[in-house]
Amino acid sequence: EDFVPQFRASSTHKLLDELVCVIEEKVLERGASLMVEGEMGDKIFMVFDGMLEVLKNIRVDESANLTDTLVSVKQLLRVGPGYNDPVPIGHVTKGALVGDEIVLGNQDSYNCSIRVTSGSALVFSLQKDIFIQKFPKAVQDELSNLFTAKTQYYVGNIKKCLLKKYPHMEISPVLLNTGKNLFASKVVLVPQKNTEM
Repeated sequence: EDFVPQFRASSTHKLLDELVCVIEEKVLERGASLMVEGEMGDKIFMVFDGMLEVLKNIRVDESANLTDTLVSVKQLLRVGPGYNDPVPIGHVTKGALVGDEIVLGNQDSYNCSIRVTSGSALVFSLQKDIFIQKFPKAVQDELSNLFTAKTQYYVGNIKKCLLKKYPHMEISPVLLNTGKNLFASKVVLVPQKNTEM
């Protein structure tokens, strides 16, 4: 699914001319990270060329499935029962905005990691304060609607990917009971409760 802004404001070209001096250009090679989940950020990015993968870091906690013997062996080896798994939840291409949670979601850190999957990618970045100052309210509202739709899409993808990859695990009920957005939260998987008696 593409989440590419379609600016309709007649002043868009004038605005882009003004932004040329403050936009930073960045070329990234295959495998390079544009942003990393949880890192503090103050920039929004627009992909100009290339394909990038969206990854959500999932904390998998299988400790409830471990036997006492295995737990003691793991403690001896100083390896915890949980591990992190970066799960691909989508792709972005030319024209897509990423990192918009910093501006539109009023957050200080990125919700996901973005990694280049094509040979290279050309990306433009803009500081949060300049974005807020320069973009008209109508454009910010349009981007906010797009951000909401994109977030819902990624939440759906997170659930689908986890069900497929970890069929015997579930998203931590603690997280689900808080009503927090899965895309904006640290996702923890725990073993499914055995409902059979």
